[in-house]
Amino acid sequence: MEEHKIPWEHVYNMDEKGIQRGRRSVEQTKYILHRSERPVYKLRSANLELVTVIECVRADGESLKPTFIFPGKEFHKEWFEVDPDILICMSPNGWTDDALCAEWFEHSFIPQAKAKQTCDAPILLIYDGHGSHATPALVELALKHNIHLFCLPPHTTHKLQPLDVGVFAQLADAWTKRCDAVCTETDREMRREDVVREYMGVRQAAITPQLIQSGFRACGLNPLNPHVFKPEDFAPSKVTSIHAHFPQSFPCTIGRSQAELPISTDTGNSGSSRTDSESDRGQDTNLYDDLFEQDLDEASDIGTGNVSSDEDWGSGTDAEVLDDELSMRYEATRPPVVASHCSDNI
Repeated sequence: MEEHKIPWEHVYNMDEKGIQRGRRSVEQTKYILHRSERPVYKLRSANLELVTVIECVRADGESLKPTFIFPGKEFHKEWFEVDPDILICMSPNGWTDDALCAEWFEHSFIPQAKAKQTCDAPILLIYDGHGSHATPALVELALKHNIHLFCLPPHTTHKLQPLDVGVFAQLADAWTKRCDAVCTETDREMRREDVVREYMGVRQAAITPQLIQSGFRACGLNPLNPHVFKPEDFAPSKVTSIHAHFPQSFPCTIGRSQAELPISTDTGNSGSSRTDSESDRGQDTNLYDDLFEQDLDEASDIGTGNVSSDEDWGSGTDAEVLDDELSMRYEATRPPVVASHCSDNI
């Protein structure tokens, strides 16, 4: 920026944001009601059709008009009645691609950025490393119009991209609330024809100049502040796994078939032998017992109501027939069984 004397009024950040008219069943909002009130149900849409919105903001707090990418092939006239300068595109699945990104750059970003240009200095566009952002057609257009492209390093946009850090969270929350409000007011989900109009209303209230400036400030871009990041921000990623990991004291696997258990072939020892698997199972059983501080003495507890034996349950009269709930309680009181296998020689 110093070399080419680029002012902050020429620094932009663009990114895509997906919106939906509905949401999944995961409810994060909590509602407080009086205990005397009857159960209250809240209507919301479950339509997960994706619409991609391309947003672009400027370091001084200004923003450009967005671009919408709808899935399908049918346009609605209501989309173009909101603002004739808004770019509306279509794709098979509502996602952006190389051609649509170049279309946005040529017909949306360049005209608006050039109209807001304050001097002859170049324009700087900051974006992430998505493949559609660096196509030959887009780069050629950038060189032709004196626009510098800066691609953020991989896995850093959650810290370095102003739209991700300070803008999209507020926008997504406001959009979700508006979709729920439409369902409550009309008893149906938001119409596809109303998406552009509703989004522009939410956007005007959510994306403020102060919010955009705070996003650039939090990323250490405007003003430039490399000390905004702490040492832990540069720490290696933590190792994660989708597989469950249990401590060594966890009991052995229960329910293995006899065919899965290894058979000992070592006959060099004296009269009896055990497999390595059997030894491990014995150790696991001991480890399992160590989890409990007190041993359960069934002989002393039977008759006091704490633990019942099979004989006690079977000796009841017709008047004492147990229902399903008591049967479940009995199964819960039975001590866990650890599977083990012994050789025929033992």
